[in-house]
Amino acid sequence: ADQPVLMMRSADSSKVSYASAIAALNQLQSGPNCRAARQRPGGQDRSSEMAQLADLAARVGLHQTALAGLRPVHIAGTKGKGSTAAYTERLLRACGLRTGLFTSPHLVEVRERIRLNGRPISRSEFGEQFWRLHDDLTAATAATSGFEFPRYFRFLTFMALRLFVEQAVDVAIVEVGIGGRYDSTNFIKEPWVCGIASLGHDHTALLGGTLDKIAWHKAGILKPGCIGVTSPEQPAECLPVLARAAAAAGCPIRVSPRLTAFAGFERLGLDGYQQLNAALALQLARLWLRRYSDEAGSAGNRFEPSIRDVIRSVNEDDVSLKNLSKNFIQFSNNDRNRWTSANDSIVSSPTSSNGDVTDSVSKNRDVIQLVSPNNDVIDRVSTNDDVIDLKSTNGDVIDPVSTNGDVIDPVSTNVDVIDPVSTDGDAIEAPRTLSIFALPEAFVDAISSTRWPGRNTIIVRKVPTGDSSECTITFYIDGAHTIESCPLAGEWFSKLTSGSPAVDERVLIFNRTGNRNPNELLESLIGARSGQFPLQFSAGLFCPNLVDAEPAAHPELVNLMVSPEAAETATQQNASAFACLMPAGTETVQLSCLRDAVEWLQCRAMAGHLRSIAVLATGSLHLVGCLLAVLQPEVADGCDA
Repeated sequence: ADQPVLMMRSADSSKVSYASAIAALNQLQSGPNCRAARQRPGGQDRSSEMAQLADLAARVGLHQTALAGLRPVHIAGTKGKGSTAAYTERLLRACGLRTGLFTSPHLVEVRERIRLNGRPISRSEFGEQFWRLHDDLTAATAATSGFEFPRYFRFLTFMALRLFVEQAVDVAIVEVGIGGRYDSTNFIKEPWVCGIASLGHDHTALLGGTLDKIAWHKAGILKPGCIGVTSPEQPAECLPVLARAAAAAGCPIRVSPRLTAFAGFERLGLDGYQQLNAALALQLARLWLRRYSDEAGSAGNRFEPSIRDVIRSVNEDDVSLKNLSKNFIQFSNNDRNRWTSANDSIVSSPTSSNGDVTDSVSKNRDVIQLVSPNNDVIDRVSTNDDVIDLKSTNGDVIDPVSTNGDVIDPVSTNVDVIDPVSTDGDAIEAPRTLSIFALPEAFVDAISSTRWPGRNTIIVRKVPTGDSSECTITFYIDGAHTIESCPLAGEWFSKLTSGSPAVDERVLIFNRTGNRNPNELLESLIGARSGQFPLQFSAGLFCPNLVDAEPAAHPELVNLMVSPEAAETATQQNASAFACLMPAGTETVQLSCLRDAVEWLQCRAMAGHLRSIAVLATGSLHLVGCLLAVLQPEVADGCDA
C-alpha cells in the first residue's frame, strides 16, 4: 500500500495555521487504489493490528490509564450513532460536566469532529494540536520499524483523544467510524458505557453483506466491566449476536425502552428515528452518571437533586452481571468465520460432531441459543419471518421457524434434537429492557435544544421572481444513506410537504457514496420497495459531492478516495436509476456541483414565477456537507450539539 506523504513543519509560525494543517491532513487520505488494496477479507483476524494501534497511541501519550481517565462513552451503529452521541453529550453537559465529543464525518469544516463542551475547537487550536501530534507521530514511527504513520481518520482519533486528555474532560463521547471491532477508535479498552444504535446494511464490502456479520463487528466495542445498551429497535438477526458478544466480553447488555414509555416525552419535540436515538442517549447518560456517582463518592453530590434522582433510579437488574455465563462463553474460530466471511453469500451454520446443524457454537461446538426470561427460544430469523432453510452436512434440511414466524427448536429430519444449551447447562439470556425514570427538566431542555446539522435539517431561502414577488425554496436536508434510513427521510419529507397546495414543485437532490446501490436507495427513498404510494418529484438533480466546479476552493471537502471519473460515473448511474423510477415527463438533470444545483433551483423559480419549491437533499452526508457549504457555510460556528 502507498505510504502517506508527510509534510515537515517549518520554522515559520504560519506553518501551524489551520490551512496548513488541512493541507497536510488531506495528504493522509487513502487514494482509490490504496483504499482498494487495504480492504481485507472479512474473515481476517486483525487483533494484532489493533494491538499495534494501541502501542502507537501509547507512544504519543494515549496509554490506557490516560484513556480510562476519560470515562469514555463509546457508540457504534449503522444509523443514528452520531445523533445518539450528540444527545448523550448534551445530556451530560447539562449536568455540569466537562465534555469532549468526537464524531465523523464533518459537514463543512474538519474541526466539527472535535468538540469541547459542545463547541468545535477553534481553527487556531486545531492547527496547533495537529502539528504537535504530527511531529510526535513522525518521531514515534521513525524510531520503531513496523509502525505506519496513521492515516486520516486514525490521526484525527488520536488528536481528539489526546486533546480530551490534556483538557481533563469529565467524559469523552466517542463515535465509531466504521464497524467497531476493528475501528480506529477501538483501542479504548475501558469504556464506561457502550451504545449500539440501530443496525442496518452499510459498508458491506468491509463488514459483510448480512446483518449478523455487521452486528458482530459493531459488538466488538463491548468490553469487560462496561455496560452495553442497544436501541429499542434492532433486526431480529442482530440481537443474538449482540447478546453473545456481551457474554463473551463479560458485560451486561440491555435494551433501552422506547421514548414513548416516558411520561411527558412529547415535550422533547421528537418523532421518527430521532426518538430511538434520544431514548438510547438517555440510558447511556443515566448509566454513566450512576457509575460516576458510585466511583466518585461524595463528588457525586455535585449534581442537583433531580439528577441525583435519575442516578438513584438505576436498579440492580439494570446493571447486574449475575446472569452472564462469561466463564464459558467464548468466540470460536467458527464464530469468526461465520460472521466475517469475505463474500456476501449466506454462511452455513456450523455443525455438531454428528453432522447435524448447530447454531452459535461455543468452543466445544455444542449449541448455544438465546433464551429469554420466560424461556422462549430466540433464534436467528429474517425480519419478515421468511423461512430460512439451513442444511446439515448430511443433507437434512432444518427449518428454524414455523410458518407463522414462531421460533421452534431446530430438529433434523432424522429426529435428532439439538440441545439449545451447552453441555454444562448454561444459556445466554436475551437482553432485558432497562427501567424508565422521571425526566428532569435539565434533560428535557438538553434533548429539545440539541442541534445536529444535516439530520432532519430545514433551511428556507427566498428568491425574487419579479413584480415584487418571491419564491420560497425550502430545503429538507437529511444524511440518510442506507436502505433502512432512506425510507425514513422520504417519509419525513412526505409528511411535511404532501397535500400542501402552497408547494408548486418538489425536487430531489441526490448522490451516494461507496458501493451503495443507487436503485435500492432510490426505491427505498420514494417508497417503491415497500409498496407505498411513491414520492413524486417534478425533477431530480444529480451531481458529485462538490461545492464548486473547482474542488480546491474547499479543501476540507476534498475526497481523494474517489477519482473524478468514478464520481462522474456514479452521478450518471444515479440519474439513470431515478429516470427509470419516475413517470414520463419528470426532469432528470446532471450538474457539476451543488452550487450549480442551487442556482438551477433559483432559475427555475424565476422562470416559472413559482411561489414555493420543496427540495429533498439526501443520500450522503458528504452531499449534505457540500450543500450546507453553499447554503449555511457558518454551520461549524453556529452548531451547539
